[in-house]
Amino acid sequence: MVRKMGDPALTDSGRIRIFVLPTDAAVGRLCDCGNVVGFYITRHSGSVAFVPRKAGLTSDKFDLDADAVFFHEYAHHLQMQTADVALPP
Repeated sequence: MVRKMGDPALTDSGRIRIFVLPTDAAVGRLCDCGNVVGFYITRHSGSVAFVPRKAGLTSDKFDLDADAVFFHEYAHHLQMQTADVALPP
């Protein structure tokens, strides 16, 4: 609604597969990248996102909860659906 875009046609390459891991620490171990609580990979065979079931377990006001991580990764997917230029990884 914000970008005033229609829904893109749903194709196999336009789908996203979401993998939900138990915790944000499990997501970090999967990608072996340290302070990562979720990540998104786009590819021709179908995009994937890895998100935690539980996150934001500290009292830090900047900590993301699991819903925020999910929607952040899904926003990457929506952004890539309409990109007509190369974007950095």
